[in-house]
Amino acid sequence: RTQCGLEWDAFQAAMCKACGFDRPVDEILILGANRSGKTDWASKLMVNEALRADDRRLIIGAQTRETSKRTQQDRVWHYLPTDTKAKNGTRDNIFYLNYKMQTGFTFNKFTLENRSNVAFTSYEQNVDAIMEGPAFHKGWFDEGFPKEWLEALRFRLASTRGQLIGTFTPVSMSHATSKLTDENLFNIHTMGFRGEA
Repeated sequence: RTQCGLEWDAFQAAMCKACGFDRPVDEILILGANRSGKTDWASKLMVNEALRADDRRLIIGAQTRETSKRTQQDRVWHYLPTDTKAKNGTRDNIFYLNYKMQTGFTFNKFTLENRSNVAFTSYEQNVDAIMEGPAFHKGWFDEGFPKEWLEALRFRLASTRGQLIGTFTPVSMSHATSKLTDENLFNIHTMGFRGEA
């Protein structure tokens, strides 16, 4: 995006056009090998979403709490702006940011000065307890997301016309996530290495 010199909304529109989509995309599934950049891409996307507008509600899901702390929380922390990270350990009536490499974000969430809130969860938790009530603007589920979590997130994104991001390493196409996406995807555009079609 920065290499193109475009603001985020213009960049998203340009990417949709480049991928051949005639309307905004509300669900994106990123498939790739281990260490192919899926997590970094999604982490940057979530941080950018939290920063670009006020009062954004974002949720990031992982298979376990430990995976969330070790992977998603680590990468989201990495992509937060330096001036935001400099405020680590501080809080006021709105802003709350407390991160440690060993334990991740305190309470598995943080809130920025623009009131945007990022929450981390794991599929080992009760989906009804976690997803009951809030509406989200964007959700990112990584690796092996159960069908009930996917359905709950779709429902919670509907009122905001939010976007669902899924990242997945398809070791076996018999995996439940692969089956679920095969049933629901209608248009797949495969990009090669470095965006080459």
